[in-house]
Amino acid sequence: MNEFFMCTHNPTLIQLPNLLYHGWKCISAETSLVVNVPTEPYQHDEPDEYRLEPHGSLPYDWSTKDG
Repeated sequence: MNEFFMCTHNPTLIQLPNLLYHGWKCISAETSLVVNVPTEPYQHDEPDEYRLEPHGSLPYDWSTKDG
């Protein structure tokens, strides 16, 4: 498992291989922007994405800490 911290002072490009579960969360007080650029167009009739329930499916804490 990897964690990357990106911000205005550390803009980052992350390339993910196929079939890798991934997610995003904003930990700042400001709104974040994530740009997803897939290599193939989305197929509405036959979606090729697989989603897991974020809580309890993966060993990751998706909560944020205020303050």
